[in-house]
Amino acid sequence: MDDTEPPEKMEADPQCEKSPGTPSEDGTPTKRLSLVRSIPFRSLSSRIFGSWRAAPTTDTEVDKPDSREQILTKMRDLEIKEKELEALQAQVKELKSSIKNDTRKYCKDLSTSFAAAFYDKLPRELRFMVYDYFIIDLRDQLGIKYKDSLYYRHEKLNDKIWSDPWGFIWRSNWVGEHVAKEAASYIYSQTTFRLYYATQIEHFFVNKYDIFWLGLDAKSLIRKVETYIHYNRQAKDGYHATNAINLHEDDAIKELREQQISCLEALHNVTPIEGFQLIVLLKSYRWDNALEMNSLKVLEDIGPTLFGLKDAGMKLTVMQVYGYRWDVEDKYAGWIDGTLEEWNMKIAAKREELFPKPVALEEVLEEVEEIEEFVEAQETEETEETEETVDDILEDTVDSRWWESCD
Repeated sequence: MDDTEPPEKMEADPQCEKSPGTPSEDGTPTKRLSLVRSIPFRSLSSRIFGSWRAAPTTDTEVDKPDSREQILTKMRDLEIKEKELEALQAQVKELKSSIKNDTRKYCKDLSTSFAAAFYDKLPRELRFMVYDYFIIDLRDQLGIKYKDSLYYRHEKLNDKIWSDPWGFIWRSNWVGEHVAKEAASYIYSQTTFRLYYATQIEHFFVNKYDIFWLGLDAKSLIRKVETYIHYNRQAKDGYHATNAINLHEDDAIKELREQQISCLEALHNVTPIEGFQLIVLLKSYRWDNALEMNSLKVLEDIGPTLFGLKDAGMKLTVMQVYGYRWDVEDKYAGWIDGTLEEWNMKIAAKREELFPKPVALEEVLEEVEEIEEFVEAQETEETEETEETVDDILEDTVDSRWWESCD
């Protein structure tokens, strides 16, 4: 029997590419391999697709619409709950703000009523003791001892001065205007304010700057100031201690000195000026004669102004500072107690001590001649005195012998 069959009688085999006996385009029968009958291929396909074909389906077509509806329902519920939560959070925030405002108002009313009784019923001395407590606490926060000077532009002052609890004592809306101004005035009067530059004098005594923002006139309250008078160091913007520059040209130094003198003259605005204390600090380094000479130049320039302030009733102290504020030497003690002429004489003597003038040869020869003349004069006087003494002795001897012969 022939291995080939007509094409119309072939049955379709899905596992075969072509049925056996399919003729080619020219009508010649071709020989083909049946994949169904291939044992290795059938074994491989059963391993790959056998488990997949045998696994049953768990989800049915009926369950899918129900699951989708449940998810949508939960999402709608979540959206509603989120809106309700936002509304509750807004209510909580509003309640917190209301409680805070009501508490603040209640505390203000309680504080002002207590401060009014404190001001009306306690004597002034006891009130000052309370203010001292606030001052000590504030200084502790700033790292300043009770008697040390306070730099009014301290980096922490603006932050600490309004902090709890000491900051409330000079807040008029919490303690009333009387207590706030009295406390601030007391701090002004009990504090030594440090000014790193003489130009900062203008803040308090020209521009009426009030660090407590209570409209106080500081020049009538401050009683003690210490200020540096630099030879050639100037604040960059005229007031702040940061970004200072050193001047090297004579004209610039002269202009700086005129500005410093003008600021010192502004201290005449202090009321009352009697008893006001001014400490002038001259910056230098130990064993540096050149810088000390610069300090003497500053003293010579500002001398007339200082004596004018002293004559007006101000108490002045001039001191030398070496490097740090605590390293101070009162080497000009008593200089300001005399007259301006004595002041200049002491400056000249100190200059001569630091840098003695070189002696010229002509001056030495003149001094030698003067010494020789003095010695010759002394010798002549001694010779004359000796001759007179010898003559007196001879006369006494002759007289005594004559009287003896007479006897």
